[in-house]
Amino acid sequence: MNHMLSGLRFQCGIVFLLLSALVPVAQADMRELLVDPDDGMLDASAMLNTAWGFMPVVMPITEPAVGLGLAGAGVWFHEKLTTTASGKVYLPSVSGLMAMATENGSRGLGGFHQQSWDDDNWSYTGMLFDGKVYLGAYNERLDKQLDYDLDGSFTLHRLARRLSSGLKASLAYQWARSEVGFDDIPDAFNDTNAALEFGLEYDRLDNPLSPMKGLKANLTLKDFNENWGGDSDFRMVKFDGRWHQPMGEWRLATRLLLEQATQQTPFYSLPFVSLRGVPAMAYFGNQVTSLEAEVGYQFSRRWSGIVFAGYGESNSSLRSIPFQFDANISAGGFGFRYLIAKTYGLHAGVDVAHNSDSGSALYIQMGSAWH
Repeated sequence: MNHMLSGLRFQCGIVFLLLSALVPVAQADMRELLVDPDDGMLDASAMLNTAWGFMPVVMPITEPAVGLGLAGAGVWFHEKLTTTASGKVYLPSVSGLMAMATENGSRGLGGFHQQSWDDDNWSYTGMLFDGKVYLGAYNERLDKQLDYDLDGSFTLHRLARRLSSGLKASLAYQWARSEVGFDDIPDAFNDTNAALEFGLEYDRLDNPLSPMKGLKANLTLKDFNENWGGDSDFRMVKFDGRWHQPMGEWRLATRLLLEQATQQTPFYSLPFVSLRGVPAMAYFGNQVTSLEAEVGYQFSRRWSGIVFAGYGESNSSLRSIPFQFDANISAGGFGFRYLIAKTYGLHAGVDVAHNSDSGSALYIQMGSAWH
C-alpha cells in the first residue's frame, strides 16, 4: 500500500497541470497563463510561476489493481516552484487532504505534507491514510487470482539530511493497522506493524519531475519490531535504481528494483512486482525483482513517443494457504509525452501497457512513470 500511496501523493501535487488544459484559452488572461508566446502551444510554465496557495485537484485513477476511479485533494502550496540558473528544479513545500474511490469499492481518506529547509539540506515527508482496498493476488498452484480486502490505517514520517551534493540519508517511522479478509474467511488477519526505516539516496538526475539524464539510486532497510509498536518482528531491504541517458533525438531509461523480506513478513506487506501493465500487489514474495527499460524519441520540441518493456519475478520460501507466491511476468507498451511546462521541463502523457497474462492497463502520467 505504501508504494501505491507514494505514487498517488506525487501525482496529486502536479496533476493540475493537465487540468489547466481544460480551461478555455480564448480569454486574454488565460492565454497569458496557458499559451507559450514563443511557439503558441499550450504551456503551463507561466501559471506555475505564479501558482501558490490553495488549489483543488481532481485526478483519475487507472491502476488496474483497484479499477477506474477518482482522487480529489485540497492542496496548499506554501511557496512557488523555483528553478536555479542552471535549470535545476526545486519542489515547493506542499500540504494536502485527499479522498479516493474506485469502481471495485476501494475508498480512502488521507493527508500529506512535504517540506524542505536550510537550502534543501533538510526535508520532511509525512502522510496519513485510512481506507479499504479490494485487491487480488496470483496463486501459481491454482493458476488464478485470489481476491481479498485490506482495511486499515497507515502513517509515515521521514526526515532526510543532505550529506553531499548528490547524497542524502534518511530516518523514517511507519505504522500500519491492517485487517485482511477473504470472501470465505472474513477478518482472516488482524494485526499492527511498525518499523524504523534507514535510507541512503544518491540523486544526480537533471530534473526531479521528468528526468532526461542522470542516475538515481535508493537503498532502504526497514526494521519491523514489537519495540516500535508492532505485533511482530521482520525485516525488509530495498534497492531502487534508475538511469536516464539522452542520445540526440533518442533517449534511453532503465529501472531496476530489488526487494527482499524475511519469512515472518505478513503476505500483505511483502514486496511485489512493480511494472506498467501489472496490477500492484498481485505478484509478491520474499524476493522480488522488477526490471523495466524505456526508449523515447523526440518528434518535435513538444511531442515525443515512448516504448517500454519489463520483466518481473517473485520468489518465496513461504507456503501459506491460500497463496503461493513464485511467479514471473513480463509487460510492455507504448505512450506519448507532451512538454506541458518547458520552464520546468515537465512532461505529461498517457501509457498503454499489456502483460503476458493477458492483462492491459492505461496510465495517465505526470512527470516520470517511476515515482
